[in-house]
Amino acid sequence: MGGEVIPAMRQTKTRKPDDDSRLLDALRAALSEEELWRVTTGALQCLDDAGRRRLLDRLGPRTGSALASALECGAAGVAERKPRPGHGKLEEQWAALRARWEDIVDESAREEGEYVRQDEHWEPPYLDMDTLGEDLDKVAEGMRAILDAVWEEGIDPDFDFASLLRSAAEDLGAGLPEWANPPEGLSFGPAVTTCLLRWERLRATREKLDVFAFLGRIRELESSLDEASLHDDSVVAYVAALPPEEQREVLAGFARNAGPMWSEALSDAHGAWFRARQELARKWDPSLFSRESRAKIAQDWHLALPLVEERLRARDPADALAIVDEALRALLGLEGKQAWDPREGVLLRHRAYGFRSDDRVPHLVELWRKAADAAGREETVRALELQAMALRARRDWDAMLEQLRGPCRPFPKLLSDWRAFVAEQSVGTTWSRDALAQGWVDALVDAQVAGSPGPSFCRAIRDWLAEACRSSARLGSLRESLGVLTLDVDGEGRLAKRAPRLHRLLRRSGETADLDRARHRWIGSLGGFDLFPEVIAVWSGHAEALVPDPAKAGNSNYDDCSRWIAAVNELDPAAGRRVLSRWAQVHPRRRNLWKALQEEGLAAPA
Repeated sequence: MGGEVIPAMRQTKTRKPDDDSRLLDALRAALSEEELWRVTTGALQCLDDAGRRRLLDRLGPRTGSALASALECGAAGVAERKPRPGHGKLEEQWAALRARWEDIVDESAREEGEYVRQDEHWEPPYLDMDTLGEDLDKVAEGMRAILDAVWEEGIDPDFDFASLLRSAAEDLGAGLPEWANPPEGLSFGPAVTTCLLRWERLRATREKLDVFAFLGRIRELESSLDEASLHDDSVVAYVAALPPEEQREVLAGFARNAGPMWSEALSDAHGAWFRARQELARKWDPSLFSRESRAKIAQDWHLALPLVEERLRARDPADALAIVDEALRALLGLEGKQAWDPREGVLLRHRAYGFRSDDRVPHLVELWRKAADAAGREETVRALELQAMALRARRDWDAMLEQLRGPCRPFPKLLSDWRAFVAEQSVGTTWSRDALAQGWVDALVDAQVAGSPGPSFCRAIRDWLAEACRSSARLGSLRESLGVLTLDVDGEGRLAKRAPRLHRLLRRSGETADLDRARHRWIGSLGGFDLFPEVIAVWSGHAEALVPDPAKAGNSNYDDCSRWIAAVNELDPAAGRRVLSRWAQVHPRRRNLWKALQEEGLAAPA
């Protein structure tokens, strides 16, 4: 607070008479900054109305108006509110924000600067464009708060945001070595984009440009940015918030201007300009909205949703199903004559679904069900009900299991596929199905669906353990699956007490908590907790196969090896000694290995 007083006084020194300058120098020499603040506020409070008027007249209209606003807001008994910044204060704030922007750009070009990151010592450095964009957006947030006032006061009349953004896009990271080039360019954030749109619209209005010509300028800037981009959602929101007459003018402008600049922008269903036009077409030209949506379903399947809803309202289930088919092909990346039948598998498990899933997929499935119902396709309707249940209950396996135990009999492939989904989600082998890794989960699901007795399930798990232990190399690849089983059969929390390090290594993230609880509950109901000693015996008896091989450690990083051997050693010291003795013979020169082991409190046997 005190740091702002002295600079402000220095700024006015050259504009003051000599006696004011002498007084100012004397005050600085005699008083601390805190005392100067007290003198200033005390002097203002001691002035009567006539004295204040004389002071305001002497200060001039700009400073006087700002001071009057401050005095009014700071008067006793007045409801708390902030005074409007005066011309000088706006100049100071704007200059500081402009300087901060330039500092960020300059900092990005420093090889040792704060925006050059290196995640691990063995990885190459890179320019952190995400943090750069966030910091520039913070500056723009400050600009946005005073932008209209800066324009009205004429503080920076020759400034334009378009040039600022072009310069930033060109200068960010300028001169850094080739290794610093980021994989993606800079994405300007919502505050930067909003400031650009507001300032450039003010300039366009002053130059008497219509709204579509103004948007053309923004599009030209966007085209020139090369590796940088604007914030699409902010552009769409700006266009959608225009006054109605301007919205219609923009929509007409899109129709008139079919040149390369606009045709390219409007051809991208995910781009800001296509989305902005669709927002306007939805309000002012529904037929255009429908045509463009249907034409672009292959690019963005979400465009099908309002079209299917409209066809259902029009009682045209055949066309609704045709649109659903187009959407499904886009969602799942189907080509040629490929098709996906909801009776043949679980949508959740489709390879393409994992890349495209979002919370609107259940809505598509529900619209599909309604269209199939209206078309009289009963079997498809039942299969889609199960698909909807799977989507809703992807974390509630008990609910899905209840549905699959009886009504699913006509769809054995759907049951089989859901069983595979449960296994993949449990042991992390999605899309690269490992039959043995998932075998024990398959046995668990089969037992629950069939209502099998506990002893038969326990026999299946013992058979799985025996098969897994048949090959040391194979067992090592099953460590994650064995780890999940270990936690699942630990009915009384014994592992955390007996081997806390191993328990920490096996413990899973909170994202899988619901799934883990379901399996744990199923295993408990089948008597699987009795298997805990046998599973622990596998860790002890096959420690060398289950601990990562130092020879396969990348970049001489042995942290994983040291953590696992420390965990096994805690569980079974004899097993730990066997592994360390083996490593001492095979890896005596791996200094980083023995350093990592030492940090875990382990050393080579004497």
